[in-house]
Amino acid sequence: MKMTGAEKRKQKRWMNYARRTCGFGKIVEACNYHPSIVTRLYYDGNRVWSGDIDVKSLIDGRESACSLLHCGIVPLTKEEANERVAYAEKHGINAMIDYYCGPMAGVEGP
Repeated sequence: MKMTGAEKRKQKRWMNYARRTCGFGKIVEACNYHPSIVTRLYYDGNRVWSGDIDVKSLIDGRESACSLLHCGIVPLTKEEANERVAYAEKHGINAMIDYYCGPMAGVEGP
């Protein structure tokens, strides 16, 4: 399905905002709910569903790719990220996700 001009402009505005708030070296809550640091930022307007950023978890060091447009990435401050890492180390990753993101955040649907 082709996007209209208005839809393309809206998507581009969102992408520009997301790049400013979730740029290289910034700390974000990735789509796996881990506080993570952005290690790579890229965008190909022709591949909307592709990953737009690569992140590295501050909890366990795992790397993953997220879409700025579809994953709902949340910018975090260093203090928020450090608090979440400390909570995860003390109580476990699942408890951290439940506490900061809600009890059903990491649960897949039927």
